[in-house]
Amino acid sequence: MIKSIDLSALAKGAMPAAADPEFVRRAVEGLTYAARAHWDMLASRRLRSSSALYRAGISPAEVNARGLGSVVGIVVLEGVLPNMIEHGWEGRDLRTTLLGPNSRRKPRRDRKGRQIGWYNVVPFRHGTPGTSGRNVGAAMPKPVYDMARDLRATLSAAGRRTQWGGSLPAGMARKLKPFHVEDPYAGMYRHEKTYAGATQSFYRSFRTITDSPKQSRALWQHPGIKAANLLKEVTERVRALAPSVFAAKVPA
Repeated sequence: MIKSIDLSALAKGAMPAAADPEFVRRAVEGLTYAARAHWDMLASRRLRSSSALYRAGISPAEVNARGLGSVVGIVVLEGVLPNMIEHGWEGRDLRTTLLGPNSRRKPRRDRKGRQIGWYNVVPFRHGTPGTSGRNVGAAMPKPVYDMARDLRATLSAAGRRTQWGGSLPAGMARKLKPFHVEDPYAGMYRHEKTYAGATQSFYRSFRTITDSPKQSRALWQHPGIKAANLLKEVTERVRALAPSVFAAKVPA
């Protein structure tokens, strides 16, 4: 979905400013950068675990002259997931995507090596106590964290095989839903990475999705995403700023 904001009437009404193409270009440029900054700010404040993904989808501000005095400022929300967050999504069985032809699915085989379906391993990130849930999963309970941070670290590096460390046993917390096989922290690992000389830990668990009829279909039903509708507020912001921006030129 493409949303455009037509400010041509304002620009034409800002005489004698409209007679100065360079002023119009600068005005549109300023509004475009302001729109992107406001959009990014809204995403940072309103969204939680999806904030980083959404903000990465906001393109750089761009201003193009299209002839006959027409100047267009462009900021686009790119990517499927950012647009699902912005416009909402009705939800569905995740097998259609996580086990689809464009996924990283792997063949599921029987004991004789014959392919009988597909499977995929899905990672889940877990936050630590004190985190807001932004850009990572919800914070794990402190008793779970106290055990997890003492786990032998899982190490990985480019070009090397992952060295798996310890993992948490099942039973550390309640199951999220009655039909879940395990609690959310069962099998959770402590991953360790070094950034610019500083070593940091993060926590992940893995779950396997298959197309087997034996796996409960309720396990992988996504409830949907409520539309963020941030673009509506960005539009309102630009329309509120535009009159003063186009009225800023002082006649010579």
